[in-house]
Amino acid sequence: MAPELFAANKRNIILLLCLVVPSVLLPGVVKAQMGGIDPDPGARGTGGRSIIEGRIYYPSGRNVDKRFKLRLTGIRGGDFFALSDDTGAFSFRRIAVGTYVVTVEGENEYETANEQVDVIGSARTYNLQIRLRFKAASGKSGVVEAGLMAAPKPAAELYQKALQFERVGDNEKAIDHLHRAVTLYPRFSLALKKLGIINHRLGELDEAEKAFKAAIEIDPEISELRLTYGVVLLKNKHYAEADKQFQRAIKIKDTPLAHLFRGKSLVHLGNYAEAEKELQFVVRVGGDGVAMAYRFLGAVYNERGEPKLAIEALEKYLSLAPKATDAESVREIVKQLRTQIKA
Repeated sequence: MAPELFAANKRNIILLLCLVVPSVLLPGVVKAQMGGIDPDPGARGTGGRSIIEGRIYYPSGRNVDKRFKLRLTGIRGGDFFALSDDTGAFSFRRIAVGTYVVTVEGENEYETANEQVDVIGSARTYNLQIRLRFKAASGKSGVVEAGLMAAPKPAAELYQKALQFERVGDNEKAIDHLHRAVTLYPRFSLALKKLGIINHRLGELDEAEKAFKAAIEIDPEISELRLTYGVVLLKNKHYAEADKQFQRAIKIKDTPLAHLFRGKSLVHLGNYAEAEKELQFVVRVGGDGVAMAYRFLGAVYNERGEPKLAIEALEKYLSLAPKATDAESVREIVKQLRTQIKA
């Protein structure tokens, strides 16, 4: 293969590898094919040939932009687990005849949702549309309640109205009310965080950065806030500052997710040795980020000129997330890497 062509292919591969950002915290902007993430593609399911699949929606009817954990429970007993993708798509495969309940864990903000499915024949596909419901106000976390109590009443009321506008999809009014709340109470970190979240979802990354930076100046010791700020910086290609935020987040609260994001930022910074350490840590610890850790390890090994290791890492990613939205792109990358080895 000519040196120029090899270099071009290599640039294309590393670009594809680095385009994907884990979406536990990131809003999705592209609809995925129905599928979701099967944590164990080799599992037998309940021994049948049917599929239960579907999509999760916010109360407003908009596609969710984060991943949710799901549980499939058979009336005869036994639980099976899956994780939706970042547009809410999910699937349970190899399901036998019987009655099942699909449960979506609503986490802190939403009620747990349950949907019953009667599988009455073999080799059928059953589709569910699950709309989440907000929890009652009394179910809010102590941190949120404390943040509201610290704010003057007019600012707190503007914040609550902003949430209402966000729920119905009126982001412009939500942002306006949040700005007004912050003007009344400049140390309103809850409002600043929400401003960051909405602007990030809208793709206004500079505005999101400003909001999260201001929130961190008020609450510097909240690991999740620094992690979210780091993700926005990473997406906005401010890699060095993102790395600083991930390091600080790890010092406050050591989580695999923070190591995963730091590994990605280090790939962009060209620090492949340190990136490999961070990503291998995620693999050892386990959890939801393992698949993406292998994907980014593929980028590391490719950049270091180790195509065999890159192929091994990417194939591991595909085995863990065979229906990921980028699966076909990754398979094409693997083919290119195999071509390089033969050349």
